[in-house]
Amino acid sequence: MSEPVVPATRAVGTLGYVETRIGDRTELAVVGDLDLTTIELLITAAARVISDGPSHLVLNLAGVPFMDSTGLVALVRIRRMCEEVGCSLGLAELGRFVVDLVTRTGLHAYLNTIEPVADAL
Repeated sequence: MSEPVVPATRAVGTLGYVETRIGDRTELAVVGDLDLTTIELLITAAARVISDGPSHLVLNLAGVPFMDSTGLVALVRIRRMCEEVGCSLGLAELGRFVVDLVTRTGLHAYLNTIEPVADAL
């Protein structure tokens, strides 16, 4: 079932997401830049989803045109939150810029990049 877009807005940045649950798996389709002004919004949304106890969380990043190093830090934090409760994490539908950043930093294996999102759910 899909829930409506839940916008999370700050004066300096905007990030939106759509949450989809299929059984004990959850997808967060993220829209907007992941940078210093928006990462806490993503971390908060992911923490809420993780607290619901899914076995697997997929972050669909097709709607993320830009991510800086703080965005990478947020993804690592979310991965660690998942590990603490036994939830797996996968990143799906990464755009070219995000793929390049995740690959250049060597985090692609740790963050479990997958394509396409249907393979993750």
